[in-house]
Amino acid sequence: MVHLKSLKGKHILIFASVFLFCININTLFLHGDGDYHVYSNPVYRISEFLFGIAFCKLRNEGILNKLPNYIKSPILISIILFITTTTSLSKPSYNYLGLQFINAFLFGVLMYNFEISKLSILQNKILVRLGDISYSFFLFQGIAINLTKKYFLFNSILLSIIAFCINIIFAYFVYYFYEEPIRKYIIKMFNNNNTI
Repeated sequence: MVHLKSLKGKHILIFASVFLFCININTLFLHGDGDYHVYSNPVYRISEFLFGIAFCKLRNEGILNKLPNYIKSPILISIILFITTTTSLSKPSYNYLGLQFINAFLFGVLMYNFEISKLSILQNKILVRLGDISYSFFLFQGIAINLTKKYFLFNSILLSIIAFCINIIFAYFVYYFYEEPIRKYIIKMFNNNNTI
């Protein structure tokens, strides 16, 4: 991962696509139902991490600016994402990875559109903080859901709200007391090594 800085965005994008394709093939053959352990396995998320890096580098290299406007249209992308998501959810057995190969590209372009749009709502401090803690939020969702199911006996809507709030609290503390200090430490160590 350290050497990703020296690679071009298109090379990382190609590698991420091949990796995601291999993960999909592996899942379809070994875990046809795409169950939860596949969804939560960190190895299966590497491609998404690489897609994020690839689209960031493609933006910095000016390549995304050259895409036709209809391809970058947030409305078109949202419609396609809606169709792919509803198609997956309408199947008797939900397969998380089935259409992820398409969605990974779409979300990359959509995030780029959000960035260049400079919408004031995206600068909202609450949304910015939620973005900061989003990875920790993802990591602890299973714990929050299981705790809620174990200790609260309400209907599904209330359970969802309580689990969401618990997860926000977990994510906030993990981000500010672990993730952020570690990030600053790594950046400091990296900068020190570059100055030697």
